[in-house]
Amino acid sequence: MIQVALPDEVVDKLQAVADREGTALADVLAEAVEQYVARTEPVIEKIDEAEVPNWKVQWEEHKRRIEAEQRIYEAKHHELVQKFLGKHIAMYDGKLIDFDEDGVALHQRIRLRYGSAPVLVTPVFSTPRQVIRLRGPRLAQRVPDDTATVSN
Repeated sequence: MIQVALPDEVVDKLQAVADREGTALADVLAEAVEQYVARTEPVIEKIDEAEVPNWKVQWEEHKRRIEAEQRIYEAKHHELVQKFLGKHIAMYDGKLIDFDEDGVALHQRIRLRYGSAPVLVTPVFSTPRQVIRLRGPRLAQRVPDDTATVSN
């Protein structure tokens, strides 16, 4: 069981309902909470597929806007590097909207404010683009033993 402190006015109203209905105060409170929870639960409705935009179109638009932000970042890089070298910045609609030394904290703030909008969040290095090389194992084709030839 859990105890919750309620304002006296609320308790008085609940007790009046309990007295009028001839039931216990705890029962009235439990029913009120159940009704509140039921009213605030998200309603999941079947979505008409015709109303939902094509996800590929949405993705392409998102990608196009991020690439546009990247081009603006590169054009403004010489200014940004003077103020924000080593920090992370966020750009939206061509404007600097936030910055932080902690890229994760910046990303979290941006998602809270802008949701899934296409916001460029990037560290500011001395060069506008970074080259990342991934090294990994290479796959080679194995030659079956019965086709090997020996020459003298």
